[in-house]
Amino acid sequence: MAAANKLASWPAATAPNQLWVGDSPCLALATGHWAYLTYWRNAFSQRAVGWHVSESLHTDLMLSAFNRATAVCQPPPGLLVHADRSSQYPSEAFT
Repeated sequence: MAAANKLASWPAATAPNQLWVGDSPCLALATGHWAYLTYWRNAFSQRAVGWHVSESLHTDLMLSAFNRATAVCQPPPGLLVHADRSSQYPSEAFT
């Protein structure tokens, strides 16, 4: 089950690592195949803080990108993480 949308009532980020926004767009490859990119963006700087690319859209893709972001940025407690309601984000492994 997806968590409640806290972003609508959350104040705008005034410093790094207060709010990360995630997405997983599909990428059309020249070979005719698809790849999936998951990234986490710091809402304050608008910079990607973690990403991962895979041939399939699965929970491990989100976890890899998130783990990379947390290893690099080491966010403090209270970080709000927001993403769409794709089935990978509310998975037990990710939440």
